[in-house]
Amino acid sequence: MMKTGNPKVVFLNTKIKGLKSINISISHCKEYAIAMVIVQAD
Repeated sequence: MMKTGNPKVVFLNTKIKGLKSINISISHCKEYAIAMVIVQAD
């Protein structure tokens, strides 16, 4: 059974100094998904 819902990214034990933005792109292919996360910081 497939679950549906909103995507979520969790950064564990990570502090990003000067964080400006986070861009998350998710692509689905059958039952798999690929996520690309771009973090912009100073």
